[in-house]
Amino acid sequence: MLFGPRSIQVQRSWQPLQPKAGEPVKVTLRIKLSGGLTVPWLLIQDKLAVQAEGDSQDQECVGGSLVPGRFRKDYIVKYDITGPQRGIYGGEPIVISYGDFLGYFKRTIQVPMADTMYIHPANLAICPEEEQMAARGDEISQGSLQRLTKVSPFTEHIREYLPGDPLGRIYWKGAARTGTLLTRIPDERETAACSLWLDTRHNAYLAEEEDKRGEVSTCDVFERSVGAAAMLLQRELARLSDRESGSDGTLDFRYGSRSEGISLSGQEGLKRGLDLLSGIKLEPASPQLAITVNSLSSRAGAVHKLITGRMTAEFASAALRLAEAGCKLEIWAGAGTAGEPMIEPWIVRLRQAGVAYIDLSAYLSARTDRGGVRHVSA
Repeated sequence: MLFGPRSIQVQRSWQPLQPKAGEPVKVTLRIKLSGGLTVPWLLIQDKLAVQAEGDSQDQECVGGSLVPGRFRKDYIVKYDITGPQRGIYGGEPIVISYGDFLGYFKRTIQVPMADTMYIHPANLAICPEEEQMAARGDEISQGSLQRLTKVSPFTEHIREYLPGDPLGRIYWKGAARTGTLLTRIPDERETAACSLWLDTRHNAYLAEEEDKRGEVSTCDVFERSVGAAAMLLQRELARLSDRESGSDGTLDFRYGSRSEGISLSGQEGLKRGLDLLSGIKLEPASPQLAITVNSLSSRAGAVHKLITGRMTAEFASAALRLAEAGCKLEIWAGAGTAGEPMIEPWIVRLRQAGVAYIDLSAYLSARTDRGGVRHVSA
């Protein structure tokens, strides 16, 4: 056929290279026509935009970029995905149509695309450290500073400065408040090996009568927990990669009912872990909770960070058994104790057993308002 190109090649790229949920993504299509006659116009439709915005996978790609031909063979088409949702997207062909000015002739070609876009979880907005310090200012200024005092729910203690302490560990804000030089002391958890386990059981994130109580949805709670997993993954791999950490730099990651952990290390391991989190979904069957000593990392001294949704008596009981068996645990609960009025005694018992409990219901995942897909061409 003389009218139109003999072949069409499309190269798709986007920025940032590793986008996060809620953050705008700029997509660029480079289109090259080979052979045949030039066409007066092209219509380019990319279903990737529909997928990443969270619309139905079966929805047809409406609209697109109408590009005047102007006797060219090379085109650049750009569009923005303003509100991408966490997920793995791709596999859909790009649809290119062309025809004549009068509408007597029109042809549509589907160009297969092999690229895959991973939308990583949104950042979890954790309260700044200085706010945590300010909330505990009275504890810092009272009592003997020789006694270790907890100033963060995560990893650090402070004590009076001693000759030889690294300058980088001096806690200047606390020193200004108390008039005494203070030094940050890393908890033993900071230099220990680490494993992450993300609960994907649907019933762990389901809050009864959530609409009547005005609580966040099951999906929002799960996204918050996935965001916490991403935050911990980045933080722990950065810590384990530190030459002074004394560890082998490897983190064990598992999710759902997986019996085998996935070993992650370095930047390559971080990308693999975030890519896995991009595609993780709730298990609709809601299998029975199965976390045992044997299922966790066997490395001595490892700290196991368990991330779930709603803190339940079942989960607390299992965690308490693990703690009594010698496992070092941290529990991160996406919905806290919502809908569980009798859970507080369990929380007290867990803390008495040395289990750190972090209620994520006070934190929100960083989000951007969702919008439409805007197409521009060049």
